[in-house]
Amino acid sequence: MNQSPVWGAGRLLFSRHEVASLLNLSLRSVDSLLASGRIDSVKLGRRRLVSRDQLLNLGGHSVREKLGL
Repeated sequence: MNQSPVWGAGRLLFSRHEVASLLNLSLRSVDSLLASGRIDSVKLGRRRLVSRDQLLNLGGHSVREKLGL
């Protein structure tokens, strides 16, 4: 069963897969941006998460629309 993601305006952190979807990039591209430091992230356990502010800086208006901001 494939569910569409629920972004919600209250979300503060997003997974690599969610970042890829929001920015219309491949997961490999997101991983490359994370490795190069072009996208700041935090690590919680084994998960690498990107802040909403970082996404808004990268994606601008299109990300704001998807997040409902």
